Amino acid sequence: AGIDYRLRTLTQAHLYLTPLSDQTREALDRMFVKLAGKAGEDAPVLQINHRPLQAIRSVDGVLAVDFHTLCEEARSQLDYIALSRLYHSVI
Repeated sequence: AGIDYRLRTLTQAHLYLTPLSDQTREALDRMFVKLAGKAGEDAPVLQINHRPLQAIRSVDGVLAVDFHTLCEEARSQLDYIALSRLYHSVI
């Protein structure tokens, strides 16, 4: 009846955490543990298509990585496809 329940759920999800601070980092850590069920390995260096990718944390299909590493370093579309096959959630 005119209500998009998907949008309502997303609106309540707090998808954007700004500005970066101790409080937002703690919120991201909680989000990671909620998705993965555990804390995971800190600071792993992943090999994606024979190129290193410095992660913040990784475990059981959940990846935490900073914006610079993911979006500003030299990456190809094949890297993003590989990440999408390895991880169901990227924070």
